[in-house]
Amino acid sequence: MSSMPFETDIGTITMVPDTSALNWMTLFKMVSAIFILIQGRGAYKIFSPILKGYRDVESGAAQGIPMNARQVPKMKQHVQLVKKLTCCHVLIFFISIIICRGFMLDMAD
Repeated sequence: MSSMPFETDIGTITMVPDTSALNWMTLFKMVSAIFILIQGRGAYKIFSPILKGYRDVESGAAQGIPMNARQVPKMKQHVQLVKKLTCCHVLIFFISIIICRGFMLDMAD
């Protein structure tokens, strides 16, 4: 791993990051990205049929918006999923703070 030298009033300080802590942070970032993709895909699956109905009405392909499937149950399930994934994001955030604190204290020694 490369070192990071920088100048201060007392001289040059060189910091060498620990690779295991950086690997954990990368893993947490990847898990968070997967959570965001799950949320976005769920929202797309709910709202794309609704928006398609509105586009058809605007273009004149249909006389009205078809109400053959209620989206409210899907929306409620998606809201619950978003709440769970947001709680997981907060948990990952606090775990990464704990790991980063130890990582920075080890570098400061």
